[in-house]
Amino acid sequence: MKRRLTSLVSLGVALALTACQAPKPVLLNSDIEGEDEPARAWSRDALGQDTDGRRVDHRAWGALLAAGVKADGFLDYAALKIREHELNAYLVELGDVRLDDLTRHEQLALLLNLYNACTVKMILENPGVGSVTAIPAAKGWRQQGWVVDRTGVSLQQIEREYIRRRFPDPRVHFALVRGARGSPPLRREPYDGRRIEEQLDDQARLVMRDPRYVEWNPDRNLLRLGGFLSRYRRDFADNDAGIVRALLPWLPAELRAELLARGRFEIDFAPFDWRLNGTW
Repeated sequence: MKRRLTSLVSLGVALALTACQAPKPVLLNSDIEGEDEPARAWSRDALGQDTDGRRVDHRAWGALLAAGVKADGFLDYAALKIREHELNAYLVELGDVRLDDLTRHEQLALLLNLYNACTVKMILENPGVGSVTAIPAAKGWRQQGWVVDRTGVSLQQIEREYIRRRFPDPRVHFALVRGARGSPPLRREPYDGRRIEEQLDDQARLVMRDPRYVEWNPDRNLLRLGGFLSRYRRDFADNDAGIVRALLPWLPAELRAELLARGRFEIDFAPFDWRLNGTW
């Protein structure tokens, strides 16, 4: 009997101590921004030939992009907030699509549009936020609140499992916009499976001629690349020299010629700018 009373008293103390503990701190997007990337389990590859299948109408997303994306790629989130109901309807429509019913190129177009649209929605749900890193992860990158292929997923899953694993084409990183100034600019048109090869190449060239992402200092013999290229460098090549070789097709012709003529130069990566890629 004495042993049983001791156990009950100990349990009571434990419950009291638990009740007095401070609440668990909220995990923010910023707490997971530096997480190690998962080990590469897929090879780098081009998008490949298209396949038979149906296509999706992305005109609703196109109308929102035209209204909310400025010429420099920055977003007017106040304007988009007014039309949030249109974004909600578009996300519901995309989530109900069966990916296997689509052509291969249309699958990637849908996933890129979905990721960018979900990111915009995540930001709109946090009015006035100055950085996506300030959003709680449970309502941000880890929120299982998005739907793709009729399945609940997180933004992390859409990026890693649905886009990068299924489509190991490094050009996707020029298209994925993470709500930050360090990300590539958001296009003012949706991705379209019938034009996606052309759009991805155009987007890559657009980014590679922007001094925010490529800066050449001939006096220091230094090429500085955007921070997003550092985080996802393994999707481009195994080493820094390989990254430059992978980027050559999209660099401005004059810069490409100078780099090839020099042969040897230093490479650096700018810090990633997590400030919001727009205004309220």
